[in-house]
Amino acid sequence: MAITSFKVGKLEINGVELEGLNNMTLAWTGDTSETTTIGETYKTYKGLGKGWTVGGTLYYDSSATVQATLRTLALSGDMEIAEVKAYVDDTNYYTGAMLLTGFNGPTKAVNGIDGLSITMTGNGALDYKP
Repeated sequence: MAITSFKVGKLEINGVELEGLNNMTLAWTGDTSETTTIGETYKTYKGLGKGWTVGGTLYYDSSATVQATLRTLALSGDMEIAEVKAYVDDTNYYTGAMLLTGFNGPTKAVNGIDGLSITMTGNGALDYKP
């Protein structure tokens, strides 16, 4: 279940804006366990752990600072990102620690724009700062 999607927004990694952001999606998930008693007509569930992810596509720029930092994380295996901020407008944002779980690219196209996609998984609580 996606909380919100942005055509154009702002994504910060450890306080630095991610250059070339084309789009991003923030998604929240909740795990459940079935608790239905035998003989019940309808199933019942209990809520368990929650999770969240952020994904985005970018215009690839090999000299962009944050893109280079993410590339280094991907290649080194050190996936931890202390703070990610996904802005919904100029001042309001979702934030939390994350793990880099996908770094895909650069993608190349004839007469096209080089691209890159990233995925990150929340590592703890998701917070909203209005």
